[in-house]
Amino acid sequence: MKRLVLALTLLFASANLLAAPLIEQLNRLIDAGQMQQAYDQARLHQDERAGTPAFDLPFGIAAIDSGHINEGVFALERVLFLQPTNHRARLEYARGLFILGEDAQAKQAFTQVLAQADPPPSVREKIDQFLDAIRRRESRYNTTAQGYVGLGYGYDSNLNSAPDTQPTGALLPISVTLDRGDQFTKLLFGGQLYHPVSTSNKLYGRWDSTLRIYNHEADQDNANHSLTLGSQWNRARYQFDLSLNAQHYRLDDQGYRNLFGPTLQWSSALRPDLSLQAGFSWLALNYPDNPFRDGRQGVLNLRLFGNLDAPLSPSWLAGAFYGDERSDEQSSASRASVDRNFYGGQLGGQISLRPSLSLIGMAVFQRSDYAADYALYGVTRNDRYYALDLELKQLLNRHLQLSLNLNYSDNHSNIDLYQYRRTQAGLTLRYDF
Repeated sequence: MKRLVLALTLLFASANLLAAPLIEQLNRLIDAGQMQQAYDQARLHQDERAGTPAFDLPFGIAAIDSGHINEGVFALERVLFLQPTNHRARLEYARGLFILGEDAQAKQAFTQVLAQADPPPSVREKIDQFLDAIRRRESRYNTTAQGYVGLGYGYDSNLNSAPDTQPTGALLPISVTLDRGDQFTKLLFGGQLYHPVSTSNKLYGRWDSTLRIYNHEADQDNANHSLTLGSQWNRARYQFDLSLNAQHYRLDDQGYRNLFGPTLQWSSALRPDLSLQAGFSWLALNYPDNPFRDGRQGVLNLRLFGNLDAPLSPSWLAGAFYGDERSDEQSSASRASVDRNFYGGQLGGQISLRPSLSLIGMAVFQRSDYAADYALYGVTRNDRYYALDLELKQLLNRHLQLSLNLNYSDNHSNIDLYQYRRTQAGLTLRYDF
């Protein structure tokens, strides 16, 4: 009996010694990115080596990356049957399942690697990207829901958007509250729900709320609640989106403004790296404490989105818009301060400083021309508004992100009552679930 055991031990040891050069060769080819060569070499030895984890692991990886997905998945299943704690095999197995469209199994395998293997940040980021892609793909066929909460802290240099000096030149002397600055705490929360009607059409709903509480200027505390309900139609070259939008804005715990109306949006991919978007929105505006400002607003917009094949993976946005706003009351006061035409443009972009760190910027210009003379000044108001927004966003993991935001806005007006500069800066931690 002892001789038999010794003989079998020597036999297996000899087999392992003979297999070692083959395994080393397969791993060298995989490390060099020569997946087809590795697959072809492994196939020559599949009959005698299949079932050995040391062989099946590189064979499975090479098979998946050379397009033989089913073979690779089966090989990795054999590894996991004998070595259930082989996290590299489970990760590659999950990737193969993802390519095959087996999202439920792939999601389970990816999640198991995250929970048990404590992978390095680069691997964790790749897994998060796969999980995000699975969620997006699931939303095409299954009803899905997502939510978020966030907490931020910052400083606002001009929380009431007021001039920094008393206006001059009015026909009658007036006293205006000047600009005030304060620190603030911000709370945000919301979510979205998608329900596929067919492979090309889905219904969706989205809720977003932002609450801002100032440290000392409680009369400027505000809350903004927005609800969007819509339907989206996807075609091969374009997409239609029709939605109803509602917004309730509160100032000092009182209803300040309500918005409601539809938006129609059309998008088309002109090239793989360039897309065009056009839209029209119509809104009814209601001010409970200032009914003379009640009115209707229509906006047309056109935008181009693009990606550049360059370091840092830059993407860009360029847009233009035109709008018209008319008051319901049509009094001399409402025509002077509500009725207007406005137009402008947007220019923005994003770069990826690291896979988990991105810098986003947006510049906006808007000109507003009002319809009638402002009584106190005897001139028709026109404004030129400029804004620059910068955001540095760090993804801490697939659920948590930290962002640093800086916004500067400057409104030039021929009526100095409406001239102001404002700087806002803040840090926000957000959790998505």
